[in-house]
Amino acid sequence: RMRCVVGCAGSVRRLHRLVRRVRRAAVVLVALPLLSLGLTVGTAAASGGVTVTQYTGTGINSPDQITVGPDGALWFTDFGDNSIGRITTTGVVTTFTDPTLNASGIVAGPDGAVWFTDFEGSSIGRITTTGVVTNFADPSINSVGSIAAGPDGALWFTNTTTNSIGRITTTGVVTHYTGTGISGPSGITAGPDGALWFTNLSGGFSIGRITTTGTVTHYTDPTISEPMGITAGPDGALWFANFQNDSIGRITTPPPMIVPGSASVLEGNSGTTPLNVPVTLSRASTHTVTAQWRTVFVPGAPGNQAETTDYTSASGTVTFAPGVTTQHVTISVNGDTLVEPTEYIVVQFGNPTNATMGGFWGLGFGGITNNN
Repeated sequence: RMRCVVGCAGSVRRLHRLVRRVRRAAVVLVALPLLSLGLTVGTAAASGGVTVTQYTGTGINSPDQITVGPDGALWFTDFGDNSIGRITTTGVVTTFTDPTLNASGIVAGPDGAVWFTDFEGSSIGRITTTGVVTNFADPSINSVGSIAAGPDGALWFTNTTTNSIGRITTTGVVTHYTGTGISGPSGITAGPDGALWFTNLSGGFSIGRITTTGTVTHYTDPTISEPMGITAGPDGALWFANFQNDSIGRITTPPPMIVPGSASVLEGNSGTTPLNVPVTLSRASTHTVTAQWRTVFVPGAPGNQAETTDYTSASGTVTFAPGVTTQHVTISVNGDTLVEPTEYIVVQFGNPTNATMGGFWGLGFGGITNNN
């Protein structure tokens, strides 16, 4: 087993590649677009009452990474045969070989194809479910580690030795991001908060977060030690593997932000008119988010603040169910025939749960437009 220290980002992958090159000396590859293969299947009862099935045979030779494909099968990268494999849930294997294949990381893309990284050739590859391979090279792609499908319809990947995060569209347009917080990135995954999360192997071990617009934050902790793989958990947190201290880590996502908005209505000459003041959540949450609200009259406030006779004072709780990002609170505006300037109502929000409060001091505003 190989241990890493600060400054040897990617050393584990390089060791794997060295073993792979030794193996290649005894392997003759035939460039076939499609080759269906039979397997030896072994099934055995394991401890804990589970059953383990192993598929071995031609076409499976030092497999590395695996992902669920867009076609309902499993797709994997194969070190020993320099190929990409596909295996159905019944164990039927198809191997795709191509002179350009040198795959490591692999993920299903948003375009119905499978995307993979080439650590040695420094490129990003795409393979259709029928085996058509396209490679995308760019000067910014170097020592590519992991790859993940982003929430923006693009693929995101780590450039381990050049300390950068890359983004590639399904048409091959590449953008790369560098700076503080990106240092020897290795694993990467889409988070539940609409951002990408990654592990940093050098410059001080840490977990990084990058938004789809390129804003980077990184988090350090003494317990984070040579983090490698990372994935989003079903609990709304990120889980990662600490290679050096033999542990699994969990990191929560920053809570979303409640942002009050503003709206206006015509006052009317009589009766009441509902005024719906919008409230948004900065991102969808897996938890229920709430905040208390109330209308307030602020003595001495600038401008034309509405008198409490112009509307019915109200209060309550605004609730965002999991996945919901837009809500509103309703205030009843009292109509009259007076000639008045446009006035505003102050709505104060506070005491959030599972979120932070944003906006201007947590204030929303409602406008009353005179129609006389």
